[in-house]
Amino acid sequence: MFSYLETKRFYSYALLGTLAVLFGTAAIYTMYGMNPHIFFLMFAIVFAPIMWMITSYLYFQEMKKNSWESRMITAVVWVFIYLVVHFLIYGLFTGHIILETLSFAFIKFQWINLVAIVFAGFLADHYPIKK
Repeated sequence: MFSYLETKRFYSYALLGTLAVLFGTAAIYTMYGMNPHIFFLMFAIVFAPIMWMITSYLYFQEMKKNSWESRMITAVVWVFIYLVVHFLIYGLFTGHIILETLSFAFIKFQWINLVAIVFAGFLADHYPIKK
C-alpha cells in the first residue's frame, strides 16, 4: 500500500530537503546576525517552504501514483524527519537536550511546510516538466 515509503529515493529527497532547509536557514540567520535587516528575517521565514516546494516538486515528478493520499503521507513523514534531524543537530551544536528545544511554537509553524509539500505535489501532477 505504501510501497514508496520503502524506497531510497523517498528518503534521499527527504534528507536533501531537510539539509537544504537546515543549512540555508542557518546561513540566513547568520547573515541576519551580522546585518540585522528586515529582509533577512523575512527571507528566513519564506525560505523553508520554498525549499520544500522545490524538493517535493522534483520528487513528485517521478511518482507513478501521485494521489492526495501519497502527498499527505509524504508531507507528514518528511516534516517528521526534518524535526528529528533538526533536534539532533541543534542539540549537538548547542548542548541542549531535545526536550529543552522542543516547543509548541516551533512545531506549530511546520504547518506551512506541510502545505508547501502537498501543493508542490499537486503542481507536479498538473504541471509536469516537459521533456
